[in-house]
Amino acid sequence: MAFRISGRVILMMMMCFLPVVFAEAAGIKTIPPSEACAMLDGFGLSTRGWQTYYDDECGCSSRARALGSGNPFKNTLSYFVDGKGQTVYQMRLIVNVLNPDESEMAVAGFKKTARFLLIKIMRSSVPESIFNAISNGTNMIYNAGGFYIQIAHKKWTMNMDRGPIRGYEIRLAVQ
Repeated sequence: MAFRISGRVILMMMMCFLPVVFAEAAGIKTIPPSEACAMLDGFGLSTRGWQTYYDDECGCSSRARALGSGNPFKNTLSYFVDGKGQTVYQMRLIVNVLNPDESEMAVAGFKKTARFLLIKIMRSSVPESIFNAISNGTNMIYNAGGFYIQIAHKKWTMNMDRGPIRGYEIRLAVQ
C-alpha cells in the first residue's frame, strides 16, 4: 500500500509548525543573561549581574530609582530579569506611583525606558498601541516575533497614620 502526501497537506503543515519554530528562535530565551541584566544600565537601572537565587532559579534586579522629588512619597522605577540556569525567561519593568502630583513625569519616564527596552529586545519598531495602553491605564497583551508582551495596571491603597494613600503600579513584562 502506497502512502502519498499531497502538496496541500505539506503546505498546511508548514504554515502550522514554522511560525512556532521561528518564534522560539527569535524570542527572549536567545538573549544572554549578562546582556539582559545590563540592558538598562544607561537609565540608572544597573543590576549586580546574573545571580543564582536557589537551585536553578536565577535573575538580576536593579534598585528602585526615584522619579521626581519624592515629596511626600517617591515614585520609583525598577527592572527585573528572571530565568533558570543560563536562560532568560522574563524581563520586567515596573513603575510604582505613590506621588500623584508627579504621576505624569513618572509615567513619561516609564514609557521612555520601556520604549528603549522593547526596541533593544525586539530589534524592531514597537507598536504604539503598547504605549497607548500605558497612558490610558488599560491592560494589554501583545504577541509578536516570538515575544509575549504584557502591560498591567494595578491600583492599591496604603493605610498611613494621616489617612489612606492611593497609588498604582504599571508593569511591562516580556517573555
